[in-house]
Amino acid sequence: MRIAITTSAKLSEEGRQYAKTFAEQLGYPYVERGDESLHKWFKQYDILYIWTSHGWEAQNGEGYRYAYHPGTAMFRYKRFKQGDIEPFLTAVQLQPGDSFLDTTLGFGADCLMASVVVGVRGKVMGVEKSPVLSFLFQQSQQLADLRLPELTAALKRIECVEQDALAFLKLQQDNSFDVVYLDPMFEESIEEATNFKTHKVFAAGDTLSKEWVQEALRVAKRRVVVKAHYSSSVFSDYGFEQQIRKTSKFHFGFIDKELEAGT
Repeated sequence: MRIAITTSAKLSEEGRQYAKTFAEQLGYPYVERGDESLHKWFKQYDILYIWTSHGWEAQNGEGYRYAYHPGTAMFRYKRFKQGDIEPFLTAVQLQPGDSFLDTTLGFGADCLMASVVVGVRGKVMGVEKSPVLSFLFQQSQQLADLRLPELTAALKRIECVEQDALAFLKLQQDNSFDVVYLDPMFEESIEEATNFKTHKVFAAGDTLSKEWVQEALRVAKRRVVVKAHYSSSVFSDYGFEQQIRKTSKFHFGFIDKELEAGT
C-alpha cells in the first residue's frame, strides 16, 4: 500500500510543518497540498494521511475519508456508569485486573469498555491488520480528549498491535489472556451501524476461520467471545453459545473454557 502524508487545504504554516516533520519521522513521503485538490496525488498513492485542525484523517482515491471516532463507547460508558446492563461486558465477564485481547480492534469501542473495567491493573491489547485503522487509532490515543477523564485514560492504556490476527495468536503462549474477543467484519451489512460503509473500505475484512477460533481457544484462559450478525452461522459452526438479543441485529456468543473443563 502506497501511503503519503499531507494536510488539509489552507492549514496554518505551523500545521504544515508539523505534518512534514511527522512524515520524516515515520518515513512517509510528504506532499505539499497548498490549495489544490488531492485528486492528482492518487495517481501515485493509494492512501493519504491528512493532518487537519481536528487531527488525522485518511482518504483514498475514491473519495472515502475516515477519522477516528470512539463510536458507541461514549454513550455506552455513560449508561454503564448509571448502572445499565452493557451486553458486551455481560458476554466477556471481565473483572478488574484481567487481561483482554481484541483480535479485531477497528476503532476499539468494545476495547474501550474492556479497558474501563479491567482498570490500571489490567491489560487490554488490540490487534488490527489494517494499517490505516491502526494508524488512526494510535494517533488518536496520543491526541484524543474524550471529555470523560476515565474514558480518555482507558483509551490511552490500550496497546495496539498492527498485525494479522491469526499470525499474532500463533505467537502467543497458551492461556496468556483471560478473555479473547473476535469481532470479524459482518458478512451481512448492518445499515444503521455508524459509518459502517466507510469503515469497510479501510478495514481488512477477514472472515472467521476454524483455525482462528482454535488459536483463540488456546490463548484464552477463561473465555472466547464472538460478535456477529444474529443470523450468522458463526455461532453454530464453531460452538459458540449465542446470547439472543431480540432488539439487536448483532449478537454475542461465547465459549467458556472453565465450564467445558468441568463437563
